[in-house]
Amino acid sequence: MPQQWKLHFPCDSLRCLPVAMLTGETGSAPPATEPQFRLLKRNGSTATVMKYLTEARRIDEDVAGFFISGGDIYEDAEHHNAVFVGRDERGIPRYAHNKGTAGSFRLDMKGSNKAFNFFYRGEGEKLLSLKPRLTCFLSFACSSGKHKENGRGMITVP
Repeated sequence: MPQQWKLHFPCDSLRCLPVAMLTGETGSAPPATEPQFRLLKRNGSTATVMKYLTEARRIDEDVAGFFISGGDIYEDAEHHNAVFVGRDERGIPRYAHNKGTAGSFRLDMKGSNKAFNFFYRGEGEKLLSLKPRLTCFLSFACSSGKHKENGRGMITVP
């Protein structure tokens, strides 16, 4: 009976030799890196975002102005979209959501950490957990007394 041979070629020898000969690489891939988080460049004006928040979304001008002046919402320079910024407990931006001021465009910025979504950190003893950004605005308006109840469970912000 003829003798049978089993040949073993580790990846760094004959099996990978054609790849190494053609490309000069050994076939190992670089480690995957997560995209680095960066905020979009701010526009010099906030007129488009303010108009979007107050006219299209009907958010009180003082409430919108509060978030804009604090840098938690701003207008990006390239497309004039609204950028909602989420910060960690030290106030460092860790999340950004880009929302079109015209149309339905929405996009979380690459590298955003959703654990730090856009929110308002109050100083009182109540904790409110509000998911949509507009609910956050409405709650802020109600807590500041800038709301009206119409008797049917609807709340409006003048």
